[in-house]
Amino acid sequence: MAGSTDIKLLDNEIRVEGHRTVTAQTWDFCVDAPDRRKEHKNPHRRALVHDFHDGLSINWANDYPGGVTVNGEVKLPGDVTVNGEAKFAGGVTVDGEAKFSGAVMFRPWVKTVTKLGNAQVPGPEVLGPLRSLADVILELQQEVAALKQEVVALKK
Repeated sequence: MAGSTDIKLLDNEIRVEGHRTVTAQTWDFCVDAPDRRKEHKNPHRRALVHDFHDGLSINWANDYPGGVTVNGEVKLPGDVTVNGEAKFAGGVTVDGEAKFSGAVMFRPWVKTVTKLGNAQVPGPEVLGPLRSLADVILELQQEVAALKQEVVALKK
C-alpha cells in the first residue's frame, strides 16, 4: 500500500512528512551555519560521513572545532574504543568489568588541614595532583609491607 509523502518548503525549515524512510546515497552529510562558526580555516562541515571502513563517522576530520556535544543520557550497548585521552567531569560508575591497557591516571581528592594557632582543623577536600593508578597501588603495597613488619615486631 503506497502512502503519501510531502516535502514542504516553509519559512525557516524544510519538512519531510510521511511514513517512509529518508535515504541519502552520498558520502557526506554536511551541516553548516556560517554565522555560528568560530573559525573559517576549514571550508568543510562534514557532520556525518560514511567512512572508508563502512562506518558512520561524526564530525569527520574534526571539521567542527567546537566538537560534538551529546545532551542527555547516552547508551553505548557495544564495545567502545577511545583513541586519545578520555576526560570525565564528575563521577564514573562502572557496572561490570573494566579493562585498561596503558596508564590509568586520576586526580584523587585530598583532605587539607588548616592551622589555627597551635591547632590543626580539617579543611576542605580539594583535587590533588594527577596520579598514576599503578603508582598508588605500588605505594599501598609498600605501606602494607611496612605494616606487616610492624605487626611482626610488636608480636616479639
